[in-house]
Amino acid sequence: MAAMPDPVTPNAALDAASADTAENPPAQDGEQPARAHRGMVALVIGLGLVFLLLFGIVVATIAFRLSGGGQEQAVSPAPADDTAVMHVRPDGAELIAATWSDEGLLLHFRNASGDHLVLVNAETGREIRRYSLPR
Repeated sequence: MAAMPDPVTPNAALDAASADTAENPPAQDGEQPARAHRGMVALVIGLGLVFLLLFGIVVATIAFRLSGGGQEQAVSPAPADDTAVMHVRPDGAELIAATWSDEGLLLHFRNASGDHLVLVNAETGREIRRYSLPR
């Protein structure tokens, strides 16, 4: 008996083409999508690492601030003796305004006799100058 040829199926042409592609890799022009794909994967991985790094910095900053690290003291400590701090408020006066100047803290007081401007050294609390403006 003679050997019978293999029956031809509708997908035989596609199977032959895919087998040919698997055995013979595509030419240089066909490799462009694979290189672009590798580049995109590298970009996504790189951006993911940058994201993780920045997220770590945010978490570390929050933890550092919650622990009170690096926080400077906003107010100078009180002197050991009470005589170092001067009481600059005139009798019966109310504080109208306070502002910083190049020389120290400028306080504006007002009472029945008029307005008083007192310049105070912000570090020591000592009075530097006083101006009284009668009504």
